[in-house]
Amino acid sequence: MKTNKRKSFLINRPFQIKVMALFLALAIGIIGCWFLGNQFFFWRLFKQGQELGFPANHVYFRFIETQRQNMMLYIGALSVIVCSSIIIFGLRLSNKIAGPLHNLNQRLLEISKTGKLNNPIKFRDEDFFIELADSTNAAIDAIEKNKGA
Repeated sequence: MKTNKRKSFLINRPFQIKVMALFLALAIGIIGCWFLGNQFFFWRLFKQGQELGFPANHVYFRFIETQRQNMMLYIGALSVIVCSSIIIFGLRLSNKIAGPLHNLNQRLLEISKTGKLNNPIKFRDEDFFIELADSTNAAIDAIEKNKGA
């Protein structure tokens, strides 16, 4: 059974926070556009009621305001769900990038201190850049063979 030795959710804090912040900014921008579009829609309905000559206390205006408030509640709730999901997605995605690079960095530091690689470098199956482990192992093997020759 595979065990996960990771102690922290943030392996490379600056990189991962930047990735999550970019995703979050994109989500907030999209939600903001949706919010403004919604506000414009209800503003147009209000203007149409005025153009039709409805009095200010007409049931039409109360209905529009009730619907606008309900829609704002839905947008607010959905915004919380979307932003939370984006943060989780950003964390998972950035872990699949930062994890292998952190692992590779640690192993290269180990090689620089000891002069040898005790075990081949391996990444998790779901990580990105899996080919880096194979190419680094091949490079280290070639260097070791050239040292012995």
